[in-house]
Amino acid sequence: MYYLSVMLRVLRLDETVYEEIHEKELAFKYGHVNFLIVAIIYGFSSIILLPYILEDVETTELFILQGFTITAGIFIAFLLYLSAAGLLWAFCKGFGAGLYFKLIYSNFGVALIPLWFAMPGLALIMAGVESSFLYAYTIITTAYLLPTVLVATKNASGLPYSKVIFVILAIVLFLAGFIYLWLA
Repeated sequence: MYYLSVMLRVLRLDETVYEEIHEKELAFKYGHVNFLIVAIIYGFSSIILLPYILEDVETTELFILQGFTITAGIFIAFLLYLSAAGLLWAFCKGFGAGLYFKLIYSNFGVALIPLWFAMPGLALIMAGVESSFLYAYTIITTAYLLPTVLVATKNASGLPYSKVIFVILAIVLFLAGFIYLWLA
């Protein structure tokens, strides 16, 4: 139950929770548990909410395809998690933070808790469900990731909130530019 109470404190934006879990050497574990839960929620939501992909598949193949879907979701979530933490670490270093990668990596993983709620909405949107409530729900639950990452990054980097905001804005601009160039 300690894990759930920690996650509730993360959602309440309690910065002291990161120091506690680092002292108990639980941050790295909790970060991995969070990204696994996010990946599994998304994988199962995709399987349940995307039946049209699986409608012409036999039972044996269906089981294998569902297993591959969940496994691929975990692998992709890990790559995104690792890449995002790497960007966060690099930009924090650029703004003057002297921190180890493992510290930002574990704090970022713990801060992923809002994605638990966003993944089913994202899977519904990808399944083609169109609803203004669904879009609002998904945007709001995903947007709540920003303050949790802000608090986690401030704790890990030791930078003031003003610099952490600039770090996150720089990452958003970097990614927006990258996506624009990629899609152009």
